[in-house]
Amino acid sequence: MEKICKQIDFYFSDFNLHHDRYLRSMIVENSLIPVDVLFGFNLIQQLLSSIDDNGEDIRIDDRSIELKKKKIIEKFEHYRFENVRYIVTKQSFELLQPFVYDKNGYLKSKIDSIVHLSRLSSSKMTILSMIEWISSLFNDDDNGQNSFYGINVCKRNKDNPNFIRSALIVLKNEECVRILQEKINESGNNVIRLVSYRDYLRYKNKSRMKRRQQKRQETIRQKLEKMTITKTGENIEESKAMKPKQKHQRIRLLVARRTLVMTGIPDPIAKSLLLLQDKDSGVGIGGDGRYSFKQYLQPLGLIYLYQPKLERKSTENGQKITQRDYYLFFKNRTTMLQFYKRLTETEEDPMNVFRSLFIAANNNNNNNNELMLAEDHKSSMITGKNFSLINMVNDNDNDLPRRFKHYVRCIRRFFQNPKSIEQSSSV
Repeated sequence: MEKICKQIDFYFSDFNLHHDRYLRSMIVENSLIPVDVLFGFNLIQQLLSSIDDNGEDIRIDDRSIELKKKKIIEKFEHYRFENVRYIVTKQSFELLQPFVYDKNGYLKSKIDSIVHLSRLSSSKMTILSMIEWISSLFNDDDNGQNSFYGINVCKRNKDNPNFIRSALIVLKNEECVRILQEKINESGNNVIRLVSYRDYLRYKNKSRMKRRQQKRQETIRQKLEKMTITKTGENIEESKAMKPKQKHQRIRLLVARRTLVMTGIPDPIAKSLLLLQDKDSGVGIGGDGRYSFKQYLQPLGLIYLYQPKLERKSTENGQKITQRDYYLFFKNRTTMLQFYKRLTETEEDPMNVFRSLFIAANNNNNNNNELMLAEDHKSSMITGKNFSLINMVNDNDNDLPRRFKHYVRCIRRFFQNPKSIEQSSSV
């Protein structure tokens, strides 16, 4: 019974409350801990099964547990606990002093009176046998009747959880630590290792850092394995190609955000807009001193004009008309969006929009060119539906149109050498 009282007193000690999250949470919720809760702990149950009704230790569990509990509760009424008091009317325990959680501060104050025992697997010690073994090492001559304070289990045997592999032993003072070290050395037990709690923390932190480093290296290795792809029987590390691939993705996104697409523009309109060269007058791309389409859209930030080699034939009023697409790359997305909204969201005819830009460019350059961009019967041939933006939903190479990828390559070559690409802007 004395062992059970000491163990319960240890449960409510500052050392155990700083380590026992379950008991600490119960104390926070309710300051009173019922006796039945403590009787449910494994160690208390083992101690109950090892004593008889007269308080003597036995190994035969043939007594009534309820009778033992009643006798122990009677013992609680007269036992002098150091950390807790027993309330008879409520059959509960209550802390004598309020508990303040400060694990680091407490361990620093008690660091010299705690030792760590390891390599206990060969001894096959249970927590009960370990308490008896450590208690037997102290006697009255060593001033050790109350030298042993308690045990905090660190690791258990994987095959049999009842056996302890390592534990923290809490003693009263530094002198008790010295006595325990001498007793273990005198017993001739070379298997069990005893180290100070200070050295144990240093080793534990070193092991923790080593595990973190190994885990970090394992994570990096797994990422590299995921980035490794197999192609034509050869292993290629995709990590080497990640930066160029990301660079290509950024360029495609930038080009798509600054591109205005003109779809299905008939050749008559294209000639009027100076997109195509008129064989009779020579006006258009590369026209003889005249303003080309790119030149009078320069105030809006037009940088590059791309014409895919894609033609669609249609018939109107008995005449065959060829329709073409054009990609316009602008320097600024804001002005491009303003231009797009003016073409699509207003009631203004798109041909009038281009005509106003053409006239403004002529006036700014004091040019007396009186060429009109479109005649009245051509104004109805294009609407706001002929203009659209590029929406980059997926950047997978297999899903992107071939002409768009070629358009991006032309843009890159244009910025590398603008003059060389000027003459080959259509494919």
